[in-house]
Amino acid sequence: IPPDDHILPTETDIFLGQKYKWHFNKDPQCSQATELVADEWRMISMPCQLGISSPNTVEAVLGDNLTPGDYDTKWVLYEYLPAGGYRKLALTDPLIEGKGYWIISLDDKTVDVLGEYPSTIDQPLGDDTSGGKWNLVGTPFRYDTAWADAQVIYTNGKVVTFNDTASDL
Repeated sequence: IPPDDHILPTETDIFLGQKYKWHFNKDPQCSQATELVADEWRMISMPCQLGISSPNTVEAVLGDNLTPGDYDTKWVLYEYLPAGGYRKLALTDPLIEGKGYWIISLDDKTVDVLGEYPSTIDQPLGDDTSGGKWNLVGTPFRYDTAWADAQVIYTNGKVVTFNDTASDL
């Protein structure tokens, strides 16, 4: 096409690699930090979506603040399995946004997480593949959350809050 010719589109749709999930991030990238107090368990969750522009393994996410060689001697991370109690994660295990984890460090540390802003604040709950129904859920927000304002929406459309009694469920 000669440089002085113009091309007019004949369609209004554009398709970009339909085999991929596209994620458009805000600038700056999601980056949040939390303080760990020496020898105190803390429940944490990932405030940023991982695995898109940054790795999501325990070592990749926490290893820049907590020495990977000290894992299981100076710090450790656990997840809750509904049908089987707690499981210590390996450094190669993925961390999932919205899932709650228990962490402890023998030293005061600041840990930071770098990733993408979450594409949704909703977190799926329900049957675990191992048969359990209990979840350890972390808040997807990077600020204090009033759990009384959180809602659980059942697949049948029923909505309950944490203030509802067991008979309301």
